[in-house]
Order: sequence, then structure tokens, then C-alpha cells
Amino acid sequence: GDWIGVFYTDLDGQLVCGGSAIWIGESISIVIWGDDTTTDDIKEGFSNDEELIWMIWDNESNVIMDNIEVEYSLGSNSFYCNSLIIASTIISTPTIIQQINLPQGWFIWSTYIQPEHTSMDSIFSEIIDNVIIVKDYEGNVFWPELGINSIGNLNQGQGYYIKTNNADTLFVKGVQIDPNYSIDIPLGWFIASYIHLEPANVVDMMTSIESNLIIIKDYLGNVYWPEIGVNSIENLIPGYGYYLKTSDLSILNYPNIENGRLSYENSSFLPFQNTRPKNTGNNMTLAIPNETWTNKPNLGDEIIVFDQNNLIVGLGLYLDNHSVVTIWGNDKLTLEKDGMNTGEEFIIKLLRKDQNTKEIIKIEKWKEGSGTYQINGISIAEIINQEPIHDKKLLYITDEIGRIVNTNTKQSIL
Repeated sequence: GDWIGVFYTDLDGQLVCGGSAIWIGESISIVIWGDDTTTDDIKEGFSNDEELIWMIWDNESNVIMDNIEVEYSLGSNSFYCNSLIIASTIISTPTIIQQINLPQGWFIWSTYIQPEHTSMDSIFSEIIDNVIIVKDYEGNVFWPELGINSIGNLNQGQGYYIKTNNADTLFVKGVQIDPNYSIDIPLGWFIASYIHLEPANVVDMMTSIESNLIIIKDYLGNVYWPEIGVNSIENLIPGYGYYLKTSDLSILNYPNIENGRLSYENSSFLPFQNTRPKNTGNNMTLAIPNETWTNKPNLGDEIIVFDQNNLIVGLGLYLDNHSVVTIWGNDKLTLEKDGMNTGEEFIIKLLRKDQNTKEIIKIEKWKEGSGTYQINGISIAEIINQEPIHDKKLLYITDEIGRIVNTNTKQSIL
């Protein structure tokens, strides 16, 4: 039921079928027509020595496959009048297009497509004016404005940071990467691509490296942290790249999607009275285990992290196992300070929503890490101290030698 055809290029540069036949499950023959050279204003077929362009229409999926390799036991892939060719092997791979929605600002993207042209210039050619910078896990960059491309070509199995001026859509065209493709994971930090066509549960997808996996993060700072049992990522999503850290060299093999499970928990978080911190393209992770609290919060209370200028750089919910907050660093590509500087000490506060009161959280001892910002740092609290923050009230006004001034007078106070 599938159609097999060969195509030539007409005078307008369009592909036209020059011969076809329907596949019936046994050997078939195709008549391939040549051009009528007595008509100069039209091209009705193949010219001598013109390349045969093969296409197959798949009857079941209604997909045209034009990425075809043909081996011949007689003749070649060029047209010659009255010649005979025998195609002994035809291998067809469908060309597909992945649509990746890029939000404004920073994002981590990846693709399940292997494009024909893998240079960063080619991949982003349609949206190049909107791309500020692309970075790989080693710090190599594709920076169109400066004409720099130290990344070179797209590496299969890798994901990349990208920053755009505006939300946009990236279309990647090519052949699908084999879902069983093995991704080499180096020791330490790496950005992995997700190569399945459907979302799947992150726990299931990480089984091949679970013994070496320390943490995995998405572009929003959500984490899957096996050691402390935290999973705010839930599902891996096509088009997303994932930043992960391992304790040893590993090989990531995504299991068959049928063996995975989807999670549908609503993990959306609307802050009570605070604005969300800005996604600046770099972050660290703070964890407060439940047993470390001296006065446990209630579910829904918010943990807020500030820099030294009182800017909110981290915001998360108290959870009854381990509370995790992503702390965002300063974006060096912007003029204003919009996150933490490396080495800067952060300030932690707790907002109790039912009482609308705040507490200052002081970490007396760290199980891991410290109270200063480090890009991709991991800090785990071990001993904390909680102190209520009382609203300030004016008690009285004094003069410079300490005498209380009567503020009930209508006269000016110097």
C-alpha cells in the first residue's frame, strides 16, 4: 500500500514525479520517464545523467519519507535513456521536525533530532536575530552578536543553555535519534538531552545512572535529588535539557517509554506576598531537612532567600520531608544586579502564612556546603536557629543628649 517514486527537478526548480509504483509485497518495476527534448519551454522528465531523487509515501502514517538510501545491484542513481537499474536495497528514514518553545530569557534546551546541518549557525538561522547567547556544559559559546562559535556543531546527547530577547519557537528538522542511544556522562556537571518524543517520569528515566546520580535540575531550578528524596521535576519533557551532576563516569540509556510512568501532580507555586526571583541562567540549591527545624513550619509556609541588598533570590515552600530552594546568581549579561554574586552570603527567612509573621533562619552548622553563593553549589543545613522578626514601632523621640521630646506639640521639632 505504500507508494515508491523517483523525482526530477523541473524548470521552476520544483520536484516532479518521473515514475512511481505501489508496493504489493513482491518485486515491482517502475517506468522512469525522460524529458522530451523537442519541447524547449517545458521539462516533462529526467535529463540524461540527472540524479534520481527517491521518495516513499507511507500509507499507514500518511508521511512522505525523503531521507532514502538506495543500493544498486545494476546501474546507478542517475538517469540514462533506455538503461536498466535494479535497486537491491532501499532504506527509508522519515524526516521529522521538532518544535521547541523557547521562553524569554534563559532556558535549557535539547532535541531528539539529528539535523542534516549541525552547526549552530544553521540550527538557529531562522531566529538568529533573537538569540543572545548559547552555552554548553563546558562554557563554550555561540554568540551571534560577536560572531563567536566555540561550540561548533550540535553534539548528539547534549543539551544547551540559551538566552533570547523574546519568546520564540525553534524548529529542528532531521531524523530522529535512536531512543536507545547511549549518552556518555562525564564526572561532575553535564547538560543531558532528552531524546524521547513523549514526557516520562524522571525517576524511571534515570535508572541507568541512579547509583551515580547526585542531582538533576531543569531550567526553572526544579530538582530531582535522590539522596534526600526530593522530586519537583516530576516529568522529563521533550525539548528541555537537564543539568545533572554525577559522582562518577556514567552512561545514560533512557528506558523504553512504555516502561515509564507519567506524573500529573500540580506542582505550580503561587507566592503568598512575594515576587518570584528572576531566572538568571545560573543557580545553586539549598536544602533544609525536616528534622533540623526547631519550630517546624506548616505546609504552605514559604522559605525566602535574600541577597545583601534585600533582593529576593530564592523562594520555595516548606515540605514535610526536605525543603529545597533554588537560589539564583547574578546574570553577567545584564547591567543591573539581579541575583547573588559568587561568594556573597545569603539571608534566609521563613514566612508563616497563617500568622503572616516572619522569622530569620540562621544556619549554625552545615552538613554540606556553606551560606555563600556558589554557581551549581549544593548546601544542606544541619543545625538551624529560628528568631521571630518583630515589626518595629516608634517608642519615643529624643534630642541629642537623650531627653525625650514631646511630639504632641504643634511646634517644629529641631
